[in-house]
Amino acid sequence: MLRRITGLTSSALLSEVIRSRIGAEEDAYYVLDGDGDGGVEAACGGFRATARDVARLGGMLRCGGAVGGRQVVPEELAKSLTTGVPDGHPRRVRFPASPPDAPATLLYRDLW
Repeated sequence: MLRRITGLTSSALLSEVIRSRIGAEEDAYYVLDGDGDGGVEAACGGFRATARDVARLGGMLRCGGAVGGRQVVPEELAKSLTTGVPDGHPRRVRFPASPPDAPATLLYRDLW
């Protein structure tokens, strides 16, 4: 859906909107959902970056979405990503590829 709306891949959009504004130094990668060159970036996960660049992202969120006095993402978005699970959302979810009877082991917003 992001690609249809913006005309950009998930990686290009993330790079333009966030990574370029937080001072990321190294290339980041997405796991592809599919085979070979026909794969599509898995926007719901599978993002890989260096520890330093992930720390920059975390620092931006810790500072209310800002870096060096420049607002990168809205403060409310940064707050919502770092303050737990919103009311009405499940606290734990089942990994998508798990069998239906598998326990829900993933925490919502595990990364932060």
